[in-house]
Amino acid sequence: MNKLGYLGQIGLILALAYCGHLAVAGLSVPLPSSVVGLLLLAGLRLGVVHEAWIGDAAHFLSANMAFFFLPSAVEILENYDRIHPVLVRLLAVCVISTVVTFLAAYWAVRMLQGLVKKGGRE
Repeated sequence: MNKLGYLGQIGLILALAYCGHLAVAGLSVPLPSSVVGLLLLAGLRLGVVHEAWIGDAAHFLSANMAFFFLPSAVEILENYDRIHPVLVRLLAVCVISTVVTFLAAYWAVRMLQGLVKKGGRE
């Protein structure tokens, strides 16, 4: 583990995500601040943020990701009687939107791969 420790690393991750939130609020950019929070990824790619600074915390958070879904799962179970009448439609929307998202991502990657190959030949 590096000098920052888990709390310092998580603090750095949260600070970068908060910077994304502030950028969205200050610039009135019509994007979710979590998308702008991808500045962390840009920082990693550009070498501004080093993987060693956040690696341990990122591994810990991704290894325990299921824990973060527990509150929403409990909320769904507590409100099951309200969700039950539309459950089949809700599940259909979830399945269809997931398939459409996967297909859109697949087509986007294939298109970009084609553009990269085409750009390399010229």
